[in-house]
Amino acid sequence: MQRKKIYIIVFAVLIAAAIISVIMIGRGDGPKVKRDKQGRPLIGVDNPDYDPKEDPDNPFKDDNKDEEGNYYYENKDLGFSVTLPPEFIYFQTQRWNNSNYTDLEILVPTNDPEYLKATPPAYAKPLIIRIFKDMDYWAEEDQSQYVVFGEKNDKIYTILFWDNPSRDWDDKWTDEMKVKVGNNVKLLK
Repeated sequence: MQRKKIYIIVFAVLIAAAIISVIMIGRGDGPKVKRDKQGRPLIGVDNPDYDPKEDPDNPFKDDNKDEEGNYYYENKDLGFSVTLPPEFIYFQTQRWNNSNYTDLEILVPTNDPEYLKATPPAYAKPLIIRIFKDMDYWAEEDQSQYVVFGEKNDKIYTILFWDNPSRDWDDKWTDEMKVKVGNNVKLLK
């Protein structure tokens, strides 16, 4: 009877080890992908060995990248596209609808502690595409902060860039990058 219990315990331990192995293999963590407590890959200064091509969780491997490493983002529902520089790796989008306009926020990961309580946490908003649906509202709105890049179907398409980059983007964000992004936001036909 004692022997049978030992066999059952050994069998249970082997099954548990097999399950843990399958889970770890399924995560796909390679030796170069170091992660923070939230599971995000550490990049740049935090992990100088990081290679996005080695990261199995990188959805932007080569599908929507050009030869220079720029990312192409297209939103058919809102009717625009934008090409983002290579520094925007792991960018996310977040959409907010209002009766007068729709905002599409382009978000980038940041390690700046001031962004820990942002929505979503640890993401900064370098740019917002705002589509004004109401021409009267557009006329009343303070337009000085928005740059118009197009008009279509009685809607005004604008872009708004951040004024104060997060600390880890101070070195990355330049006027040249801002102009490049601004010149590469287009209305879809």
